[in-house]
Amino acid sequence: NFDVANCAACGSDILQTYDMLAPRIRSVHISDHGGKKDSHLVPGNGMLPLGMLLSRMKTGKYNGTFTMELDRHEIDGRDSGDLMVLYKELIGYVKSYF
Repeated sequence: NFDVANCAACGSDILQTYDMLAPRIRSVHISDHGGKKDSHLVPGNGMLPLGMLLSRMKTGKYNGTFTMELDRHEIDGRDSGDLMVLYKELIGYVKSYF
């Protein structure tokens, strides 16, 4: 499993780490990272080059699974309609690069 936000939180470059581990990766947790404190943010709400990562994965013919991993504060207070919109936006985000 490759957890993108945890990789970034450890101070590692997600693109270099992915390139190094790609042949062994079967599952990816997609989320963004906001710096020292914030992790597992909605993609696009942090500072990670997720589009570049997803494009690289596509080029490398990644065929494993994706899991959207979000901190609780990213979904607290949303009703089911808001959660459905968020879900569709997340899927659209990944599809736009992959």
